[in-house]
Amino acid sequence: MVKPIFIQKIPFGYKFFKWRKEVFKCSLQVFKYRLMRRSERNLTKFGRREDCTGTLPGFSLLETLLVLAMIGVILGTSFLSLDGLIERWHLSIAKDRVLQTLKYAQFLSLTQRQTHQISGKGTQLWIHKRGNSQDEFSWETLPDDLLLHVSRWPSFSPYGFAKAGTIYLESSRYSTQIIVSTIGSIRSTEIQAK
Repeated sequence: MVKPIFIQKIPFGYKFFKWRKEVFKCSLQVFKYRLMRRSERNLTKFGRREDCTGTLPGFSLLETLLVLAMIGVILGTSFLSLDGLIERWHLSIAKDRVLQTLKYAQFLSLTQRQTHQISGKGTQLWIHKRGNSQDEFSWETLPDDLLLHVSRWPSFSPYGFAKAGTIYLESSRYSTQIIVSTIGSIRSTEIQAK
Protein backbone atom coordinates (compact mmCIF):
# COMPACT_ATOMS: atom_id res chain seq x y z
CA MET A 1 0.00 0.00 0.00
CA VAL A 2 1.24 3.46 -0.90
CA LYS A 3 1.48 6.04 1.89
CA PRO A 4 -0.19 9.41 1.29
CA ILE A 5 2.07 11.95 -0.37
CA PHE A 6 2.30 14.29 2.61
CA ILE A 7 3.59 11.51 4.93
CA GLN A 8 5.91 9.72 2.52
CA LYS A 9 9.39 11.07 1.89
CA ILE A 10 10.27 11.76 -1.74
CA PRO A 11 13.09 9.38 -2.79
CA PHE A 12 15.93 10.32 -5.14
CA GLY A 13 17.31 8.57 -8.24
CA TYR A 14 15.79 5.38 -9.58
CA LYS A 15 13.46 5.05 -6.59
CA PHE A 16 11.98 8.49 -7.44
CA PHE A 17 10.75 7.31 -10.85
CA LYS A 18 9.32 4.12 -9.37
CA TRP A 19 7.54 6.14 -6.68
CA ARG A 20 6.17 8.65 -9.25
CA LYS A 21 4.76 5.77 -11.32
CA GLU A 22 2.94 4.36 -8.28
CA VAL A 23 1.49 7.77 -7.38
CA PHE A 24 0.27 8.23 -10.95
CA LYS A 25 -1.41 4.78 -10.93
CA CYS A 26 -3.15 5.59 -7.67
CA SER A 27 -4.39 9.02 -8.85
CA LEU A 28 -5.63 7.49 -12.15
CA GLN A 29 -7.66 4.87 -10.27
CA VAL A 30 -9.19 7.56 -8.05
CA PHE A 31 -10.08 9.65 -11.11
CA LYS A 32 -11.74 6.67 -12.85
CA TYR A 33 -13.73 5.84 -9.73
CA ARG A 34 -14.99 9.43 -9.35
CA LEU A 35 -15.88 9.66 -13.03
CA MET A 36 -17.84 6.42 -12.86
CA ARG A 37 -19.76 7.57 -9.78
CA ARG A 38 -20.56 10.93 -11.38
CA SER A 39 -21.87 9.34 -14.59
CA GLU A 40 -24.11 6.99 -12.59
CA ARG A 41 -25.59 9.97 -10.73
CA ASN A 42 -26.37 11.86 -13.95
CA LEU A 43 -28.61 9.16 -15.44
CA THR A 44 -32.31 10.07 -15.40
CA LYS A 45 -35.18 7.62 -15.12
CA PHE A 46 -35.30 7.42 -18.96
CA GLY A 47 -31.63 6.48 -19.24
CA ARG A 48 -30.54 9.82 -20.73
CA ARG A 49 -27.72 11.86 -19.24
CA GLU A 50 -28.29 15.28 -17.79
CA ASP A 51 -25.77 18.07 -18.06
CA CYS A 52 -24.43 19.91 -14.98
CA THR A 53 -27.50 22.21 -14.80
CA GLY A 54 -29.91 19.28 -14.45
CA THR A 55 -31.59 19.68 -17.88
CA LEU A 56 -31.59 17.28 -20.78
CA PRO A 57 -29.21 18.21 -23.64
CA GLY A 58 -30.62 19.39 -27.01
CA PHE A 59 -31.81 22.46 -28.86
CA SER A 60 -34.80 24.55 -27.91
CA LEU A 61 -37.52 25.45 -30.40
CA LEU A 62 -36.31 29.06 -30.53
CA GLU A 63 -32.73 28.03 -31.39
CA THR A 64 -33.97 25.70 -34.13
CA LEU A 65 -36.18 28.40 -35.67
CA LEU A 66 -33.34 30.93 -35.64
CA VAL A 67 -31.01 28.53 -37.44
CA LEU A 68 -33.69 27.73 -40.04
CA ALA A 69 -34.30 31.47 -40.61
CA MET A 70 -30.55 32.06 -41.15
CA ILE A 71 -30.39 29.17 -43.63
CA GLY A 72 -33.37 30.67 -45.50
CA VAL A 73 -31.66 34.07 -45.76
CA ILE A 74 -28.44 32.51 -47.05
CA LEU A 75 -30.30 30.42 -49.65
CA GLY A 76 -32.33 33.46 -50.76
CA THR A 77 -29.25 35.57 -51.40
CA SER A 78 -27.51 32.74 -53.24
CA PHE A 79 -30.54 32.30 -55.50
CA LEU A 80 -30.38 35.97 -56.48
CA SER A 81 -26.73 35.61 -57.46
CA LEU A 82 -27.55 32.53 -59.59
CA ASP A 83 -29.80 34.62 -61.84
CA GLY A 84 -26.80 36.51 -63.28
CA LEU A 85 -24.86 33.27 -63.70
CA ILE A 86 -27.64 31.69 -65.74
CA GLU A 87 -27.80 34.73 -68.06
CA ARG A 88 -24.02 34.64 -68.47
CA TRP A 89 -24.17 30.92 -69.20
CA HIS A 90 -26.79 31.48 -71.96
CA LEU A 91 -24.58 34.13 -73.55
CA SER A 92 -21.57 31.79 -73.37
CA ILE A 93 -23.50 29.04 -75.16
CA ALA A 94 -24.64 31.47 -77.86
CA LYS A 95 -21.05 32.68 -78.30
CA ASP A 96 -19.87 29.09 -78.76
CA ARG A 97 -22.58 28.46 -81.35
CA VAL A 98 -21.59 31.53 -83.38
CA LEU A 99 -17.90 30.52 -83.18
CA GLN A 100 -18.71 27.02 -84.40
CA THR A 101 -20.81 28.44 -87.26
CA LEU A 102 -17.92 30.70 -88.33
CA LYS A 103 -15.41 27.84 -88.16
CA TYR A 104 -17.75 25.63 -90.18
CA ALA A 105 -18.09 28.33 -92.85
CA GLN A 106 -14.30 28.63 -92.98
CA PHE A 107 -14.00 24.85 -93.31
CA LEU A 108 -16.57 24.78 -96.14
CA SER A 109 -14.79 27.53 -98.07
CA LEU A 110 -11.44 25.74 -97.83
CA THR A 111 -12.76 22.28 -98.75
CA GLN A 112 -15.23 23.30 -101.50
CA ARG A 113 -12.99 26.02 -102.94
CA GLN A 114 -15.81 28.57 -102.98
CA THR A 115 -16.41 31.73 -100.96
CA HIS A 116 -18.88 31.24 -98.10
CA GLN A 117 -20.58 34.06 -96.25
CA ILE A 118 -22.32 34.30 -92.91
CA SER A 119 -25.65 36.13 -92.85
CA GLY A 120 -28.33 36.54 -90.28
CA LYS A 121 -31.55 38.14 -89.27
CA GLY A 122 -32.86 38.60 -85.75
CA THR A 123 -31.52 35.68 -83.76
CA GLN A 124 -30.74 33.37 -86.71
CA LEU A 125 -27.42 32.81 -88.49
CA TRP A 126 -26.89 30.90 -91.69
CA ILE A 127 -24.06 30.02 -94.07
CA HIS A 128 -24.45 30.36 -97.84
CA LYS A 129 -22.27 30.56 -100.91
CA ARG A 130 -21.44 34.10 -101.85
CA GLY A 131 -23.86 35.55 -104.36
CA ASN A 132 -26.33 32.71 -103.91
CA SER A 133 -28.48 33.35 -100.89
CA GLN A 134 -30.82 30.46 -101.78
CA ASP A 135 -28.15 27.81 -101.25
CA GLU A 136 -28.02 27.62 -97.44
CA PHE A 137 -25.82 25.03 -95.78
CA SER A 138 -26.38 25.50 -92.10
CA TRP A 139 -28.14 27.78 -89.70
CA GLU A 140 -28.13 28.44 -86.00
CA THR A 141 -30.95 29.83 -83.90
CA LEU A 142 -29.84 31.81 -80.87
CA PRO A 143 -31.96 32.35 -77.74
CA ASP A 144 -34.60 35.09 -78.06
CA ASP A 145 -33.34 37.11 -75.09
CA LEU A 146 -30.04 37.89 -76.89
CA LEU A 147 -29.41 40.76 -79.30
CA LEU A 148 -27.24 40.21 -82.37
CA HIS A 149 -25.47 43.22 -83.96
CA VAL A 150 -22.98 43.14 -86.80
CA SER A 151 -20.47 45.71 -88.05
CA ARG A 152 -20.11 43.67 -91.28
CA TRP A 153 -21.02 40.07 -92.03
CA PRO A 154 -17.79 38.08 -92.46
CA SER A 155 -17.12 35.86 -95.46
CA PHE A 156 -14.34 33.35 -96.08
CA SER A 157 -12.43 32.92 -99.34
CA PRO A 158 -11.17 29.57 -100.64
CA TYR A 159 -7.57 30.73 -100.09
CA GLY A 160 -7.86 31.12 -96.33
CA PHE A 161 -8.45 34.86 -96.24
CA ALA A 162 -11.60 36.52 -95.03
CA LYS A 163 -13.60 39.68 -95.29
CA ALA A 164 -13.26 41.04 -91.78
CA GLY A 165 -16.28 41.59 -89.60
CA THR A 166 -17.37 41.76 -85.98
CA ILE A 167 -20.43 40.11 -84.47
CA TYR A 168 -21.75 41.56 -81.19
CA LEU A 169 -23.82 39.47 -78.81
CA GLU A 170 -25.64 41.21 -75.96
CA SER A 171 -27.97 40.23 -73.18
CA SER A 172 -29.57 42.51 -70.63
CA ARG A 173 -26.46 42.45 -68.38
CA TYR A 174 -23.56 41.09 -70.43
CA SER A 175 -21.96 41.49 -73.86
CA THR A 176 -19.25 39.87 -75.96
CA GLN A 177 -17.71 40.19 -79.42
CA ILE A 178 -16.61 37.69 -82.04
CA ILE A 179 -14.01 39.13 -84.41
CA VAL A 180 -12.98 37.76 -87.81
CA SER A 181 -9.75 39.29 -89.18
CA THR A 182 -8.68 39.60 -92.81
CA ILE A 183 -6.19 36.75 -92.49
CA GLY A 184 -9.01 34.39 -91.48
CA SER A 185 -8.41 34.16 -87.74
CA ILE A 186 -11.50 33.96 -85.53
CA ARG A 187 -11.34 35.14 -81.95
CA SER A 188 -13.77 36.16 -79.26
CA THR A 189 -13.58 38.51 -76.31
CA GLU A 190 -14.40 37.63 -72.74
CA ILE A 191 -17.95 38.05 -71.55
CA GLN A 192 -18.13 41.44 -69.83
CA ALA A 193 -20.74 43.17 -67.73
CA LYS A 194 -22.34 46.20 -69.34
